[in-house]
Amino acid sequence: MKIKLSIMALIFCSFNAFGIGSIQIRNEDMQAINIDTNGSLSVQFVNENGNGLGVDLITRSLMTVDYAHHEIHAGSTFRVQANDDAIAATGSDGELVLGFYVPDQSKEPHMLWDFVHEGDMTMKLIEGVTLTLGTGTDVSCKNSNRNSDNTSVLQGIATSNLVSGYVTSGCTYTNGTVISLKRSYAAKNMAASGTRRNEVVLKPDTYYVFVLDNNETSTQGGQIRLEWYEHTPKEN
Repeated sequence: MKIKLSIMALIFCSFNAFGIGSIQIRNEDMQAINIDTNGSLSVQFVNENGNGLGVDLITRSLMTVDYAHHEIHAGSTFRVQANDDAIAATGSDGELVLGFYVPDQSKEPHMLWDFVHEGDMTMKLIEGVTLTLGTGTDVSCKNSNRNSDNTSVLQGIATSNLVSGYVTSGCTYTNGTVISLKRSYAAKNMAASGTRRNEVVLKPDTYYVFVLDNNETSTQGGQIRLEWYEHTPKEN
């Protein structure tokens, strides 16, 4: 007979263990299991370090955070932004560009972004571009956990070398495939914005650019903001 533990709102679940079969427990797991004097079996759920899971004292529910929030605490979440108060008019290289290289390693950037701007603009994510080394300005990626010394795997190209922990603003690019596009309409000199709601997992050994295109016939202001966490897959 199988025994199924149902976790409701409590960190401990108790049930009568007599007459309903048997339970096999490894010696190393005994520290998390106790049998009360009334014959009830209490099971404490612990993490990989043996620490008991937290419980809200009022509702008795398990205290949890979503995975993206966990990555902030783990020091694996980063952010960066680029601004231009005068993105050139359409037909005059009217773009705000953020580019970088994802090196060939195990961590996968899970990327979100948003943008704010004046007028009529188009936001694009382009994959597999060719970046011209030595162009643009490297911008440091900031760790969202200010107590962490971890740096991003993303690499900037402004110094003619690949430099970890940076992306490059204003770099020159060619080729590539547009994998995300959103046009945001607003009257000239009027504010607008757009947001990517679901993350995109970027490929290793690949160059990317985020591009905010000015579709107006005069200069307009704009900003691109990126936020991502870097995760090594546990399973294939």
